[in-house]
Amino acid sequence: MNKIVKFTNATVGGDSQISDDGTFVHVGFATPPSIGSYKLASNGNINIVNGQLGLFNSSNQFQGYLYNPSAGSLQLGLASGSTGTLSFYNSAQAMTIFNTGKIAIGSLTPNATKLEIQGTGYYGAALGLRNTTSTTGNEWSIGSQDNGNLSFTKVSGTTTTNVSISPEGYVGIGDLTPDASLDVEGTVKIGATGTSFT
Repeated sequence: MNKIVKFTNATVGGDSQISDDGTFVHVGFATPPSIGSYKLASNGNINIVNGQLGLFNSSNQFQGYLYNPSAGSLQLGLASGSTGTLSFYNSAQAMTIFNTGKIAIGSLTPNATKLEIQGTGYYGAALGLRNTTSTTGNEWSIGSQDNGNLSFTKVSGTTTTNVSISPEGYVGIGDLTPDASLDVEGTVKIGATGTSFT
């Protein structure tokens, strides 16, 4: 591993913290590690001041950038005119932002909506809403269920699906599988002073 020369005076050079083996560049390592397909490894922070980090593909075409436009701001962007995507991974593709402004979570092909959540299982395609008030706050889930229904479920404490809407337009209150326009399991009260009945 060759060290880049650091001059200690006008005529004397010594080893710098940068090493280059012709393929990979390492900064700050006494013994450079294996870095796989990455070209640069740093043992410490990398600071970019008044500039941006450009991202290029294997054909050396500019694809995007990471930039600090002002104090406290961070901008991650695609190249101007790009039709590509920004994707976030956690062993698998977890979220994708499309050049159209659409965001897909668990989905690679969002439809008409600006935000799409896709998955399987009871909470696989659900939006969670949590109020953190210590004594009265609850967590709710609005989700697309495996049986095709849209459900409103209280998640905190004992999980309870309160409202379910079927693809046919049937609404179930306390009923997970409604089979009428309004299907209520429990007591119904009509009007503030009306009679309750089951």
